[in-house]
Amino acid sequence: MAAGAIYLITGSAFALLFGFLSPIIAVGSLMDGRRSRRRQGARDTREHAVALGALREIVADRHERLRLAARRRTPGALALLSLPAEAGLWSLPGETMLVSLGRGTVPSGVQLGGARDALDERALRDWAALLPGAPLTTDVGGGLGLIGPPLLTRALARSVIVQLCFALPPDTGSVVVPPGEAWRWAVDLPHASDPGEARRSDYRLLIIDTTLTAHASENATAHASENATAHPSEHATEQMPAQGELPPRGKSPVVGIVERGTAGALFLATVEADLPRGCATVVRVHGPQRAEIVRAPSPGSGIGSGIGSGTGSGTASGMVPGTLCEPELITAEQAAVFARALRDRATASGLSRTPNAIPSVVSFASLLPGSSSETDGGASVVAQPPMSGGLACPVGVTAAGPLMLDLVRQGPHVVVGGTTGSGKSELLVTWVAAMAACFGPDTVTFLLVDFKGGAAFGSLVHLPHCVGMITDLDAVQANRALASLSAELRFRESVLRDAGVRDICELSGPVSSATAPPGTAPPGLPRLVIVIDEFATMLGAFPALHSLFVDIAARGRSLGVHLILCTQRPAGVVRDSLLANCSLRLSLRVNNRADSEAVIGTDAAAGLPASVPGRCLVSTGEGPPELGQIATTTAVDLVALAARRTHGGALPGASPRRPWLDPLPRVLLESDLGRGIDPADTELADAQLADAEPSFRLGLADEPEHQRYRVARYRPEHDGHLLVVGDAGSGKSSLLATLAGQGGVTSRTELVRADIEHLWDALVAATSLIETGPLAEPISETSAERSAEARARDRRLLLMLLDDVDSVYARWSGEHQQAALDMLTGLLRDGPGQGLFVALTAQRLYGGLRGVSAHCRSRLLLSVRDRDDYREAGGLADVFSDTLPPGGGYWQGLRVQLLAAAAGNAQALPGCGAPASPVDPAPILDLERMLRHAPLVVVSGAPARTIAGLRRSVGPEVRLVDLVGTSELGTGASRLEVRDATAGTVIVGDADGWQAQWALLAALRGRATLIFDGCSLADLRQITHRRDLPPPLLAGRSRVWVLSPDGALSRATLPNGASRPLNQ
Repeated sequence: MAAGAIYLITGSAFALLFGFLSPIIAVGSLMDGRRSRRRQGARDTREHAVALGALREIVADRHERLRLAARRRTPGALALLSLPAEAGLWSLPGETMLVSLGRGTVPSGVQLGGARDALDERALRDWAALLPGAPLTTDVGGGLGLIGPPLLTRALARSVIVQLCFALPPDTGSVVVPPGEAWRWAVDLPHASDPGEARRSDYRLLIIDTTLTAHASENATAHASENATAHPSEHATEQMPAQGELPPRGKSPVVGIVERGTAGALFLATVEADLPRGCATVVRVHGPQRAEIVRAPSPGSGIGSGIGSGTGSGTASGMVPGTLCEPELITAEQAAVFARALRDRATASGLSRTPNAIPSVVSFASLLPGSSSETDGGASVVAQPPMSGGLACPVGVTAAGPLMLDLVRQGPHVVVGGTTGSGKSELLVTWVAAMAACFGPDTVTFLLVDFKGGAAFGSLVHLPHCVGMITDLDAVQANRALASLSAELRFRESVLRDAGVRDICELSGPVSSATAPPGTAPPGLPRLVIVIDEFATMLGAFPALHSLFVDIAARGRSLGVHLILCTQRPAGVVRDSLLANCSLRLSLRVNNRADSEAVIGTDAAAGLPASVPGRCLVSTGEGPPELGQIATTTAVDLVALAARRTHGGALPGASPRRPWLDPLPRVLLESDLGRGIDPADTELADAQLADAEPSFRLGLADEPEHQRYRVARYRPEHDGHLLVVGDAGSGKSSLLATLAGQGGVTSRTELVRADIEHLWDALVAATSLIETGPLAEPISETSAERSAEARARDRRLLLMLLDDVDSVYARWSGEHQQAALDMLTGLLRDGPGQGLFVALTAQRLYGGLRGVSAHCRSRLLLSVRDRDDYREAGGLADVFSDTLPPGGGYWQGLRVQLLAAAAGNAQALPGCGAPASPVDPAPILDLERMLRHAPLVVVSGAPARTIAGLRRSVGPEVRLVDLVGTSELGTGASRLEVRDATAGTVIVGDADGWQAQWALLAALRGRATLIFDGCSLADLRQITHRRDLPPPLLAGRSRVWVLSPDGALSRATLPNGASRPLNQ
């Protein structure tokens, strides 16, 4: 209509077009609006679903946290059995005795608000309000009844008891165990008591099983009657019905329990009618996975409330009658294992039925016979007479009386575990002292090994039973221990073999081997107890010792050798091969369960109180470990014990044989050679014979494999040449001085001074003697007919003693080094055939000297600080020690200590000096005598200085001529004629000057003596045209070479000449 009107007015056709399109636009707008509304509705629906999903996740997380919180409060029996014993043990969560019956659905306490009442929102609210899989808990203080088949109800009852005993310590809670085979497992619980036992505790759980047989019911009734008669006051307010007997309908015993709040009741029946009316909670068990709550605590009773109600941890879950759950059932075997573990932990913690029976302190004096009974907080124990053949002795007290340990019958070996501060060392000291108090040294001896520096056992060494104490070992001492103890086993085996017995117990009366005649086996042996503190530390440093102790553990029982091994961490340290022979095991407090289980088989030692040092668990392999308190031994106790033996008290017995000798002395004198040596030593006896093979005493040798010392002897004809290697101050020179004083009828010695002149002259003289062969005595025709042994006795052996060969070798020139090395090698090779032997010392063998060692069959290694140098010298790495004292070393594979040097008489080789009668290798020139018959020709490296020195040494009648005119004489060669070189004339010039005056030199050489002062070897050869090697010269001593007219080249010293450096 509007479009027609507009057309009539305007006459425009477009008005008609708009009129035609208007309905179409209206219909399109309507359709578009409907479509937009549908899209928005779908979007809102999706967003609502996402919001509900997010809320569901939040509620699910809240549910999970509620479940976890509930399970932490009441974890259930299965969860407790899988927990470490230390986690939450005996920690009552609240003032009530909550237990979990199983898993079910309970109110969660989660409420969702909102005005809408949509179906999905109602479902979410309903789902959030309930908590599936939550523990259904109740307080047994109101009484708990279980009905159903006996196998199922008892399984659920075991779950309840496990939870209560885990939460309550034995001194706070108790469980009255009914009789019968079904409840035998509960007897091992530390909380267990029977109906006839009067035992007061803060919490007491009564178990009434109406499913038991009539016989058990009658017994239970009798016990209850007797107990009520004996203790009427205690049972006046608490009457327990007999098994199988229902309480009167008018009064339930559970009512009294609830009123007192100190006990709970657990009833088992097959039907609900058998339960008393007072049970606050009743559960019917239909099957292993289905149970029903028949009766639950009323909300107003204060016994139960919802999980999410916020009433704290001391509430029961919000159960209602009809609630279904999955019961938590425990088998009898699981419960029995739990009961035994809990009993061991209670025993270790001193929470047994008599927790105050064991004192915290026991004195050692109270263990001895006739001692006073007064102890510090403790007990008095009198040692019992020792059993024949054993080593029984008291070391402390237990709840039942003295703690007696017998290393023979309960051992034969012992492992002791304990952390720092638990009293390990005190236990060892007390045990050793107790055995020493009960037995003499003819019955038992002790070898003490302390890897804490010896502080723990220092007071025990004064006991006559102690045969040695080994402190922190080095590698050498560890090898010595290995050899000594192995030798002790062999010795004891030989004693048993000679006696024709297989066990030490079969030997006739114990007699100390120290009293046995030399060379014979004693008729009896004392037992040897090896006590080792910090065993793990020792094995960590020396793992090879473990095999030794495994061997001792395997053979020690019959041989009378016993081990007491003490360590902080037994787990992983003491191997099974060793533990298998350690039947007696003691554990003080340890830090973790593994260490406790490794020693005594249970984790009880991990729960021992740290405040009571010496509290100990003893396992003999029979029955559970026994708890005891180790006595404390003071220094006064040990002094008194040692005095009893010293003053002839109750401990008679001869000095015991020592399987471990003290280390060699650091300083060895001649008078010490007889100490500790076997008198039957054949070498020593032979050496005392006058016609014995020439030998020289070196010192004492340690033979741990024979448990003795012997005199170390060097026999040149048997041992060959001797090479001694050692650092400065190691005792090399002292050794040679000692050897120099031991020449005798069949031998003589030559000690050569350690300088380049004496050593060279000695080598030259010895080489000459070997070539001419004067060392052997002339052999007549009569002596030729004598035996080879007689001729050998006629020979007089010569031993050359060369000190610091390497030092002297380094100071020689290159040509002298090679020549000396050739001579020394010749002596070593050819000398023995002429009766000449060499003993030489050096710090290092380098260069050409390395070949010398190949000719020395014997080698003595003294202290060498560097390990590589020691190995290069031929030493073994396993015996290397940088702590050897002076004179300490290794000879023929044995540790030796050399004799301290003493004065002696040494004979000299021709032309060489010995300390007793020194011979100067460079005599002072008598210039006046030499000038009487001929002139002197002096070749000098410094003519002016030589002339100045000669003017001070000769008289004015001697004519000094300067060949080159460089001195104050001013004389020139052109003014000197051959005829002027008469007797009393000294002509001085350098090598070049004399080379220039070759004619004059040639004319004088046939009648004049040539002196070379300060000249080099090249100068000497230039003037003399000789290639032979002159003797070496000491620097700074005015040494000169002298060439005689007959061609002899020697060494001499200028008179009154100032010391000057010489170029050799």
